Amino acid sequence: MSENNQNIFSNLSKYNNRIALYENDRLSYTYKDILKFGNEFSFLKKEKSLAVILCDNTFETVSAYVNLIRYNQTVFLLNNQLEEIFFLKIIKKYNPKYLFLSKNFKINLIKNFYKIKKRFKHNLFCELKKNKNYKIYKKLSLLLMTSGSTGSPQTVRISNQNLKSNTEAICNYFKINMKDRVITTLPMNYTLGLSIINTHLNKGASITLTNHTLVQKEFWNLLNKNKITTFTGVPFTFEILKRILPEKKYFSNLKYITQAGGKLNPILVKYFENLFSKNKIKFYIMYGQTEATARMSILNYKKVSKNLESIGNVIKGGKFFIIDDKKKLIKKNNTIGELVYRGKNVSLGYADNFLDLNKRDENCGVLKTGDISYKDKNNLFFIVGRKKRFIKINGVRINLESVEDIFKQQNLECACKGEDDKLEIYVIKQQFSEKIFKNTLKKLNIRSTNVRLYKINKMPRNQSGKIIYKNLTNNNV
Repeated sequence: MSENNQNIFSNLSKYNNRIALYENDRLSYTYKDILKFGNEFSFLKKEKSLAVILCDNTFETVSAYVNLIRYNQTVFLLNNQLEEIFFLKIIKKYNPKYLFLSKNFKINLIKNFYKIKKRFKHNLFCELKKNKNYKIYKKLSLLLMTSGSTGSPQTVRISNQNLKSNTEAICNYFKINMKDRVITTLPMNYTLGLSIINTHLNKGASITLTNHTLVQKEFWNLLNKNKITTFTGVPFTFEILKRILPEKKYFSNLKYITQAGGKLNPILVKYFENLFSKNKIKFYIMYGQTEATARMSILNYKKVSKNLESIGNVIKGGKFFIIDDKKKLIKKNNTIGELVYRGKNVSLGYADNFLDLNKRDENCGVLKTGDISYKDKNNLFFIVGRKKRFIKINGVRINLESVEDIFKQQNLECACKGEDDKLEIYVIKQQFSEKIFKNTLKKLNIRSTNVRLYKINKMPRNQSGKIIYKNLTNNNV
């Protein structure tokens, strides 16, 4: 394969015999092994095709992704736990030429349309029987789905330039090198989880691939055995970590820990900043979206203790703007408006079917984030909520995320949604306290007549731990 078309994995051959991937505690693979795996795809033609990968944190899956990107294919990463009906809907809409999936997959679902072209130890590589010709934009490298916590997920079109820009910015900021060892805490089809893989492979580091979660002893044993130097998490990760905090011996090799994927409660930010600093671990807060190929800003560990709610400064090569409702630039400090980002990592736009794969760059490097923000005198940025997550009660603007945070500070987990003058609050039945609930509403100056309370057994969450608001059920009390 010619590597004239440079991408984030064009340099892997120089790492050759270094360990690239550990698969739990049983197997290790070198960069040479990844490239050798790529020989299985040497039949791929120069023209672009769409390949869907049902993702798992395994050597074969990661290697398939890496090599398909190297061969300049367009890769669509999907959760391997997708419901059958949703998977088939994706296949019908996008008509991928290739599928990479586990041998455990129900192959009868697609046998009428796909044939098995390659068999691997744990996976199958399938090809469409009757090729449906359609054009793919030459710069389109990746399709990822947004988290879709407040609505239906959207498919984001990401270019080779987007991947390179964000990967380089993150690698440079954290000075990632061959000595770094990271462990997977997120699925690779999730933009942040994929960014961890991209950045560390790009710099010849080692990645421990595991599907174990933080609540399992096996995860911490791997972290200790493989001398992990860093890992990242979303807010739900740190909520769990607070409850099951492991022995300090597991922190011995950790150099820094990062958090992104949504706003972390400031109480937890302060707790972990104190804990990690005592153990000489640097704690960074990050902000990003799938539409910006993962990350847009970083709050340096030195600034965390005095800026618990900040998302930090914009990454190198990017720029933040804040605009008002009339789309005019807000220059004054501490004035809220919609956060807008400009940078080479801004995606090309969205796709809804295979016809959209030939679209050019619709965003032109500018992303309206949908987040309400302000900046302070030190040019640090702060998110106060989502544009769509505000309602009015008796004429007063209510930030639903702030309501959730205040309840959480009272140890009452809840999720809020609704419309003007009708606030819906969903609480975990087992945690509910009538006294705390009423007192908190009083503090918020919200009348109980404007509130509908629902008690549920479990909070619906997606792979990255975000609450899926559209899945909240109305089991009214």
